[in-house]
Amino acid sequence: MLLTTNALHVLYIEDNYNDALFIQESLKEASDVQIDIEVAERVSTGLELLETTSFDAILLDLNLPDSEGLDTFTKVRAAVPNLPIIVFTSVGEVNIGIKAVQEGAQDYLVKGRVEPDLLVRSIRYAIERKQIADSLASERERLAATLGSIADGVVATDNSENVIFLNQIAEKLTEWTQEEAIGKPFSEVVQLIDQKTRKPLPNPLEKVLQEGEVVVRSDFTILTSKNGKESFVSGRATPISDKDRGIFGAVISFRDISDQKMLEEKIFDAGQYDLLGEIASARILVDFPEQFWLSAASRSYPHVTFEILSILPTSLVGDPNTFVDTELVKINSVEWSAILEIIENHPSLIEIHKWDVQESEVLINVKAKNAFILRSLIESECILNYPIMVKNGQGTWELISARKKIDALLELFEETGISYSMLSINPYRLGASQLTLTKHQEMVLEKALALGYYEIPRRITLSELATQLSMAKSSLSGILRRISRNLVKK
Repeated sequence: MLLTTNALHVLYIEDNYNDALFIQESLKEASDVQIDIEVAERVSTGLELLETTSFDAILLDLNLPDSEGLDTFTKVRAAVPNLPIIVFTSVGEVNIGIKAVQEGAQDYLVKGRVEPDLLVRSIRYAIERKQIADSLASERERLAATLGSIADGVVATDNSENVIFLNQIAEKLTEWTQEEAIGKPFSEVVQLIDQKTRKPLPNPLEKVLQEGEVVVRSDFTILTSKNGKESFVSGRATPISDKDRGIFGAVISFRDISDQKMLEEKIFDAGQYDLLGEIASARILVDFPEQFWLSAASRSYPHVTFEILSILPTSLVGDPNTFVDTELVKINSVEWSAILEIIENHPSLIEIHKWDVQESEVLINVKAKNAFILRSLIESECILNYPIMVKNGQGTWELISARKKIDALLELFEETGISYSMLSINPYRLGASQLTLTKHQEMVLEKALALGYYEIPRRITLSELATQLSMAKSSLSGILRRISRNLVKK
């Protein structure tokens, strides 16, 4: 609350009678405010007055009989930290006045150069600035107490992405104390990696601080602590802004979902999807990125319909972060020969074969690297119904998955800049006869087949296969049982 009173009570600690008289006479000339001054000749006398009398501000000469220089200010401020203090210096002691301001004084004035109006303004502004500073400090304390009591980990940064606050939950997750973290880059304190690829995730603050966007991660995110401990987290990064400064920081909150994630994976591997929550049937229109091999061809021939009939992982050998797939695609057009030329020249293509050739259509088998659809399905664990109908660079995806898995897919699209439209989403009851393999299960099956797990005698044991897939033996066993049940049903 800013200063509104027209009467102020000020303590002036000054041992020079003439200087004290000059200030008193100067303040009498003030027309808009009444300022009553009491004078104390020593620091000790002034401190005694402060114990028994209420003042609005203090005028302080730094050179007194019982104290000199900056020590004078330090003693008075320590006794009354909540009162605004204006220090007086001589012409040759301006640097001391500046240091006093740096230590917490509201202002400094040079003796012999003080006009009445300047002195009144200085007193009033000092009181107002102190009120504002106290109000901001109180607000910061309330905010820190609020953030500290939240069950999520909370990290606040400035607009340079440097940490300015960690609550206790964030300290536990990151294994950084607030004292250690303050001033450090956010990406050093909060290290996020993708569960599937094990690669570092993009720093969410880039979009938050530069574009003012809210960034949400609800699945497949691992936070690695300073000492290497990993926790599954869901997170939200939000800009801090006001009308004057614009965006000047960010608040990032994290919830530890490690226990929930482990339970979900066991349920998912066992095929008990109904335990994951609402099962949804969704139709999504997705804009294919240029990196996808079908994009250029379908945009060059916008009237042609392409049908993606199946997508299978080709190989897990080599770089585990490089996705390679084999797709079976039908091109419904008499112009299919010209379309194939565009596909063959795409940089992601590995090889292409024509299977069924008709006058007005062709069935092709395409092997391509860094496959957009396969990567999206694996990372979200969504189940796709075929075919994917593609026209003019857009594909209609029909999904049947737990609602949160579909949400994870949409978040993945948003993070990677993929445009999409939700055509429909409805509750769905998944029947036993409709169960199918997820992309993760397909990849496990492909690896098991390639390494001879299903051969008689087996060329690889369950333990060895689990090591190859970087999985727990118990989890792998559950997945293989699930695969076997589905294949028998089919």
